[in-house]
Amino acid sequence: MTLEPNRIPRPEDRVKDFRDKVALVTGAASGIGRETAMELAREGCHLVLADINEGGLQEVGREARALGRRALCVAGDIAEKSAVDTLACAFRPIVITRFGIVITDFAPS
Repeated sequence: MTLEPNRIPRPEDRVKDFRDKVALVTGAASGIGRETAMELAREGCHLVLADINEGGLQEVGREARALGRRALCVAGDIAEKSAVDTLACAFRPIVITRFGIVITDFAPS
């Protein structure tokens, strides 16, 4: 899928097969972020997880690994540039959609 400026994504643009894709989920230690991460893991995604709550982050990582997924946990506050730089270096190449979901074919080691 190629993103075009000022084009609203349509349902047919959605990724339908998440197996062996990688998703970056921020706020992954609790709430909506945690549920999003776990649903993506159940759908076959490998995960790069970010949150300031390192304990909760590691727990989500363990749960994702128990499902057979790879999970890279990056503790930090994404409001700080250094944390964003760390995430950017965690895996490449990435494709970013308009709604904060990152999907790529690269799996973190």
